Amino acid sequence: MGLTSARLPSRFPFGTAFLSAASLVVACTASEAALELSRDVAASEPWRLVTGHFAHFGGNHLAWDLVVFAGLGAIVECRSRTAFLVVTLGSACAIAVAILAAMPEIDRYRGLSGIDSALAVYLAAHFLVAAENRPRAARVVAAVALGGFFLKTAWEAATGATLFVDHTSAGFVPLPLAHLVGGAVGGAVALACALTRLRRGRRSEAENGERRIEREHGERNMERSSPISSLYFPLQNSPSTRPVSGSMSTSTKDGRAGNPGIVRIEPTIG
Repeated sequence: MGLTSARLPSRFPFGTAFLSAASLVVACTASEAALELSRDVAASEPWRLVTGHFAHFGGNHLAWDLVVFAGLGAIVECRSRTAFLVVTLGSACAIAVAILAAMPEIDRYRGLSGIDSALAVYLAAHFLVAAENRPRAARVVAAVALGGFFLKTAWEAATGATLFVDHTSAGFVPLPLAHLVGGAVGGAVALACALTRLRRGRRSEAENGERRIEREHGERNMERSSPISSLYFPLQNSPSTRPVSGSMSTSTKDGRAGNPGIVRIEPTIG
């Protein structure tokens, strides 16, 4: 299939580009401490529930998180900017609230890994729940990616280590809870989008059925109200019409037969 016939995304991922650039600016200006999620100031500075995800513990931490975020975010946003914004902001707030509520021993939180998890699960679930429109290879890849995410999270929870980032040199503790909460948000958004598409499809089918019935009904009415039908069919089917028999003869003014003249019908009602 050529590029001219392929269905390529038509929108540029401005949201992904902006947030990725913001993470780089935060790292270059060394303003992580002013934006990180801190338990001490979370109540008085609620924006840190979101900005804390774009601060990182060192270059290695930033590089891994940002590469995954830029790649997955661009794919999701090119398909649906609304879904990208809901997944990103929803997972950011949900992760921050979960950490503050369930992990009182954590004073500070930084990193995009939780949002990365949300985007990954959303994308995999999106391909799986819309399986009738996807090739088999895409569904297999999505299922493997979803299984890999849960295996990675389980391994991190069991070992207390990260699979890719060197958390020891960066000086932070991995939080599998953030990845699980982010994944749950991504899966929930994908399921909600699938249900919305299903309801719209059923509504569209119902509306098309109603239009078809109205069209067929209109066509039948047009046939019944046509001039030929109204002129002949009622006369043939009228209950007042009775068979008439009789004789017919012709005569002319001068009484001679065979010439055109007056036609006289003598009916006999039987």
